[in-house]
Amino acid sequence: LSKNIYEKKRTIFLPKNYSQFKFNSEASTIKKLNFNQGEILYSKDLILEILSDNKEINITQTKPDDWILFLNINFNQWDINFKGINLNHKKKNFDRINYYGMTGCINFYNVEFDNTKIFSTNGLCEDSINLINSYGLIKLIDIKNASADGLDADFSNIKINQLNIEFAANDCVDFSKGKYDIYNIDLFECKDKGISVGEESILKLKKGSVKKSNIGIASKDSSIADIKNVIFKNVDTCFSSYNKKQEFYGSLLTVQNSNCENYVKKLYIDNQSTVKIN
Repeated sequence: LSKNIYEKKRTIFLPKNYSQFKFNSEASTIKKLNFNQGEILYSKDLILEILSDNKEINITQTKPDDWILFLNINFNQWDINFKGINLNHKKKNFDRINYYGMTGCINFYNVEFDNTKIFSTNGLCEDSINLINSYGLIKLIDIKNASADGLDADFSNIKINQLNIEFAANDCVDFSKGKYDIYNIDLFECKDKGISVGEESILKLKKGSVKKSNIGIASKDSSIADIKNVIFKNVDTCFSSYNKKQEFYGSLLTVQNSNCENYVKKLYIDNQSTVKIN
C-alpha cells in the first residue's frame, strides 16, 4: 500500500459504507475543535485539557478505546501528556485499527514539532504514539506501559533529542518510510524488537541503550540504519538485517562503538542484506 499511487496521488480504498465513517456525520461519536491553525479530533468520552498559557495539553482516557488526532498543527515548545487506563484493571484486548482507521492512542498527522515534549502512560492501542507525515524536532518522548508498539512513525522526517520507553508488549520503536535522527535512546523491556527500521527508512542513532528485548535492532525492507555508542543487554538477537516484504529489498545496518552483552545470538542476516560492525 505504501506504493499505491495513481496520477501522483495516493489512493485509498474504502468500504462501500464509508459514509458511516465520516468525521462530520451527524451520527459521529467524536468531538472536533480548531486549534493553532489546525484541528483536534477526539473520542467523545476522552478528557481534553488545553492550558494555552503554559503550552500544555493533558489527555485522559475514560474508556480503553479513547483516542485523539492532532491535524495540521505547529507544536512550538508544547508539552503533551497522555494518561491511559491502568491495564491491570481493564481487558487487554483491542482492535489494531479503530473505527476511524487510526492505530494510535495519540495520533499526529501533518504536524510540525519544535522542541515538543510528549508523554504517554498505559496506552491501550496498536501504537501508544503514532506520527504520520510529520516533521521537526521533538525534545523528549517518554512512553511507559504500551500494550503493543510504543512509538510508531511513518512517512515522517523527525529529529528526537531523547527517546525513553519502558515496557512495550510488541516493538518499543517502529520507524517506517521516512528519515529519523535520534540523539539518545533508552529502551527497556521490549517484547519483540527494541528498534525496528523498515520500508525504505533512514535512521541515524548517536547513543543509547536497549535492555531486555527479543531483538535489539532490526533494519529491514530497503532501509539504512546507522547506530553508534549503543549498549544492548539481555537480548535474544543483537543485530538483524533482512528483507521481509516482497515489494522491498534487503537492508543495511552499520554498527559503531557499540556492545552487546548477555545475548543468545549476535547476528541475523539474510542473503540480500548487509551488517557492518566496527
